[in-house]
Amino acid sequence: MTAVGLLLVPLVGAALLALGPARLAPAVHGATAVLTLALAAVVAGGVARIGPASALDGLLRIDGLSAWMVALIGLIAALAAAEAPRQVPFGTGGR
Repeated sequence: MTAVGLLLVPLVGAALLALGPARLAPAVHGATAVLTLALAAVVAGGVARIGPASALDGLLRIDGLSAWMVALIGLIAALAAAEAPRQVPFGTGGR
């Protein structure tokens, strides 16, 4: 079930950023980034401890290689999210 959350958190965060008020953007952005990184660590750690996992009746399957990729992508995404506000300050969009 954590794998499904790992897919849903960034999607919900992006929707909230697109549709929500600009004043909440920094909080939503930060929470989405932290939660995504935490879920990536949980998924990778779970596969390392327990072994391969699956979700949605086998539609999503996470083995050692995909767990490594999830952890790496989660780390890079968190680093990019930390740098993003300096590149495009919140509140300067077209809204």
